[in-house]
Amino acid sequence: MVEFSDFHVNVSNQQVSDILNAHGYDSYGNYCSVRDYFSEMSGGLLDYTNEVVGPIRLPKPRQYYATNPMFKTVLDEVAATGIDLSNFDSRDENIIDAISFIYAGRTLYQDWLWPHNHILNWGHGGYRANFYQVSSLGDDVSTMSIGTFAHETGHMLCRFPDLYDYGSRDGDFEKSAGMGRFCLMSSGNHLDAGKTPAPICAYLRDLAGWCRRKKINRRGQYHAEHGKYNEVHFFETDRLNEYFLIENRSQLGLDTHLPSSGLAVYHCDTLGSNEWQGGTAEKHYQCGLLQADGHLDLEHNANVGDSGDLFSERTGSFLARNTAPSSLLWDGSDSGLTLRNCSAPGHLMTFET
Repeated sequence: MVEFSDFHVNVSNQQVSDILNAHGYDSYGNYCSVRDYFSEMSGGLLDYTNEVVGPIRLPKPRQYYATNPMFKTVLDEVAATGIDLSNFDSRDENIIDAISFIYAGRTLYQDWLWPHNHILNWGHGGYRANFYQVSSLGDDVSTMSIGTFAHETGHMLCRFPDLYDYGSRDGDFEKSAGMGRFCLMSSGNHLDAGKTPAPICAYLRDLAGWCRRKKINRRGQYHAEHGKYNEVHFFETDRLNEYFLIENRSQLGLDTHLPSSGLAVYHCDTLGSNEWQGGTAEKHYQCGLLQADGHLDLEHNANVGDSGDLFSERTGSFLARNTAPSSLLWDGSDSGLTLRNCSAPGHLMTFET
């Protein structure tokens, strides 16, 4: 924890430790702790805890550290407390697994205090730093939230990419909303003022190896259970890198504050980029939500999600090669995926292929 000459930490170490580490945490409107969030997302495979140190008081106003990075100075102060850095070297490589800086006050979206993940060149007693993240504490305990901390942890710990569009990377300068509010690693960390962030979407959970794939290439009826984050419905195409995923995103649990409710269908290509909203064979999303209303609002940056984005209670074919949206591959060829007869949103949804 870091404080400045003009912004002081107004929460206790225990309160910060609870929101990061406690089981069953639901204080001040937060859905859960950061630890329980990643445990739920990973089906219990990732148990992530933080040891809280500080507050470390820096001598200058907060604005100064926006352009003058504080991280090495803070870690020098932390090391001076005598903390045993070997506790944070799980692989016995003399590398600290992960370091999180959380600073006093609400988020300052400027330079080095803008929430981010990066690499830090710092060492002490034979140990060196590697990945770190920074986010804010809020004004007091009532404004503390897990969303942005979890988003930056997704980068730092899991190496997840952003699924939103910077508008200036990968040779693309058009702005789009990416996955909008439908994934923690897009802008879903802001749902419910960060206190009930969106889940990590099925695409990233699957890449992390947290999901059992249920192939749906055969004709039949399938059941999608909400909150069963350790499995995903998977439609295989003849391209190793291109496929479709389906999951239940009804407005329950961590999805309570989503702008839509129902079945989410993702068009995935591990060689794509969420900078590329054009939808051409050469440039297209890494993971795109097939918006049920066919409006492409996320691609056009018209919004970050609306009530027409997820599929619910449809009779007959609602996704195929000739529907809008369609299940065509990015090069315009037929993927073979046809979805029919979707049930209403709820804990258990059914659909047919």
